[in-house]
Amino acid sequence: SSLRSFHAELFKLAKQGEYSVLDLCSSFESHYPNNLRAKRVVVTGMSESELEQNKQATEWKVKNLNEDPSLPFENAEFDFVTMTAGVLYLSKPQEVFAEMHRVLKPGGLASIAFSNRCWPSKAVKVWINVADDPVGQCQIAGNYFHFSPHGGWQAISALDLRSSTNAGKR
Repeated sequence: SSLRSFHAELFKLAKQGEYSVLDLCSSFESHYPNNLRAKRVVVTGMSESELEQNKQATEWKVKNLNEDPSLPFENAEFDFVTMTAGVLYLSKPQEVFAEMHRVLKPGGLASIAFSNRCWPSKAVKVWINVADDPVGQCQIAGNYFHFSPHGGWQAISALDLRSSTNAGKR
């Protein structure tokens, strides 16, 4: 998939076999390349049975970020933090993004991925309002980075991973 390819390129920025990854709001799959060469892959999510099935994880922690947005990790512990399809369900996104920043090593990278698909009964209202507006979604995600913590994130950018035949189609 496009997201696996993106993560493969992202992880190439680190020394192979020595980097650490934290996958937030994860489940049985982390959308990482099949040939992942991380030293440590920690997955967090709300379903213990799904996290246990994640074959790329070296460890997992059950965590509901809506109940408690703090992350049970030390400062500067991870080279990468990823979140796939979870951002639209966060009720305390600023706190979560501040925690993501805290657990990243200096120079570390964070990546969030989202689409126009969601469970409307679970997504927060601001995301439901922009479900069919990719630019609006990017603005919201960009603001989460920009303000959490204020001035903490550098070089915030967005990348459209849809195939060129699907770009702009909803």
